[in-house]
Amino acid sequence: MAAEADTQGVVLPLASDSFQLIRNKQGVSFFFVNEGKPQLIREALSSAGVTEDGQVKFMGRAAGKIDFEKTNALNECDASELRGILEGWFPPIESRVQHIDGGLEQFNEIIASNDLVVGKFSAEWCGPCKAIAPTIAKFSAQYPGVKFLHIDVDEQKAVKMSQNIKCMPTFIFWKNGAVFGERIEGGDVPKIKAFLMAEAGEPEELDAGEPFTEEITLKIVCEGDLLKLERNSENKITLSMNGVTQAEDCPEIKIDKKTRSFKLGRNPLQISKDLPQEEFDALFDAVAALWPTNVIHVHNDAEFRQILKDNQKVIAKFSADWCGPCHIIAPKYTELSIEYPDIKMLHVDVDQCQTLSQKESVQAMPTFKFYLGGENRSDLMVRGANAASLIANVKAFAALDALEN
Repeated sequence: MAAEADTQGVVLPLASDSFQLIRNKQGVSFFFVNEGKPQLIREALSSAGVTEDGQVKFMGRAAGKIDFEKTNALNECDASELRGILEGWFPPIESRVQHIDGGLEQFNEIIASNDLVVGKFSAEWCGPCKAIAPTIAKFSAQYPGVKFLHIDVDEQKAVKMSQNIKCMPTFIFWKNGAVFGERIEGGDVPKIKAFLMAEAGEPEELDAGEPFTEEITLKIVCEGDLLKLERNSENKITLSMNGVTQAEDCPEIKIDKKTRSFKLGRNPLQISKDLPQEEFDALFDAVAALWPTNVIHVHNDAEFRQILKDNQKVIAKFSADWCGPCHIIAPKYTELSIEYPDIKMLHVDVDQCQTLSQKESVQAMPTFKFYLGGENRSDLMVRGANAASLIANVKAFAALDALEN
């Protein structure tokens, strides 16, 4: 897939996700495949399927659209057959979960008119909510005498407030119209199952599909997501994923050329390895251009000393990748590097440059040190993400005579 860079933004094709399912007499084991090596995610997968338009779902959570060409190459069966195979592994369940769409009045009426009610408070954006949804659907089929409710907390705010819901998913139980037992916060399936068995007895048997006597492996590859970066009217970078806006002010993205990876928040992401090197290089430059900077990244003590020797005015920011305040102040430091092009502004990662950081007596992150004619100006040093002090001291430093010390 080709990278795209135009006047409207830069599109990054991300690496595709690969999965492996192994079915045997005990059930279905679920693996995420990283660099060709399967990593176990679940010993017993509760549901998986492919929709008519090719969307892959595991335990109710969308994994992406199936890449038919790559999936075909990995399996003995054709990818178009996967939908039927997975339906055989996970027979469709006729869910009896009722979605509340009529507000607090409907909610209260259902609670009052049923002997035993299980309420699941959920949100569309909540991963654990989606993961437990197939299990709750199964319970609703196994316990026809129990009323199961789904309440979207964003759509049904009045219901959420009436029950003092603070996290998702939350499960509350009612018996004869009154709250019964303890609420369960989080997707604790064993606790929910224990409650149902204690109050409603053994679950009804459901169609388990055809019995399996041999081990079968299925490999599924999903198409890589498309991440788009573009500058908006407020001169900020908007980030969207597959056409859906994720952030109006995206923090700076730094792609590692060697690994083709970068971090978005705490999430590591990978550029597609199918992208030709020439196109990747162009994409790398286009992304860097979205966040212009004159900050120089220093990699060792010798490089640092040479810069001090060759430049009269130098500012060094000592920081760490794990340091929150370091990331907060970074955009301002970048702005200053452009505003004051006559000052060499450096970035030093204290973990990668431990010897240098020790020589410069760095004890806190971030620390900004000022050097005039190669000598440290300790009176201008700034510790912490204090933008006002940094701006004032850079301005004062810029006004100094290059020979003053």
